[in-house]
Amino acid sequence: SSNTKITFTVNKAQRMKIDNVGRVDITGSLYVNNSPKALDVMVTDLEKDVKLKDKLIEKLSARLDELEKKLK
Repeated sequence: SSNTKITFTVNKAQRMKIDNVGRVDITGSLYVNNSPKALDVMVTDLEKDVKLKDKLIEKLSARLDELEKKLK
């Protein structure tokens, strides 16, 4: 039916619900490498990693440009 949903319950507490359109609601902590992490912390960590990788790519691109100029 259109109201179908799946719920996961642990110790009588609903921990995750998936509704009929695919929305997933999670109650409680998510674990990363056996440590609880809040979703906002995980997103912040991911954004930091992306920024660091972007900076590394910029530095490597600049270095490659310099090497290409030397070879010309």
